[in-house]
Amino acid sequence: MNIRGPWIEHLMQDEGLSYPDASALLDGWEFHPYVEDGRHMATLIKRGAEVHFAIYRQYRHQGNITARRLRAFFLPILESEGFLTTKLGESDKTEGFIKRLGFVEMGKTSAGQKTYILTSIKPLE
Repeated sequence: MNIRGPWIEHLMQDEGLSYPDASALLDGWEFHPYVEDGRHMATLIKRGAEVHFAIYRQYRHQGNITARRLRAFFLPILESEGFLTTKLGESDKTEGFIKRLGFVEMGKTSAGQKTYILTSIKPLE
């Protein structure tokens, strides 16, 4: 299993980076693979309390990565840190995804990125 795989795929195909540039951006991050039914579907990267999640393209639009499963995946990581943060760019389309998990917007960075915090896993509705 290549735990960097979803991130390399995202950075090269979605962000247009070269393999060396994508690899360099990932230096210094911890990797937490998301595996379901023996399939590596995604990877969470973590540095301190900051996290980001990339899903392999082939699993992005399937019902395999559900809110219930992600809550169970995030819970031990959240419990170990006490809180988690993430950042999204202005044009990022994953805001709904992170809000469904329970992330709450805190404001914007000087670079215009929205910053979010997660202090508890949002219960299923």
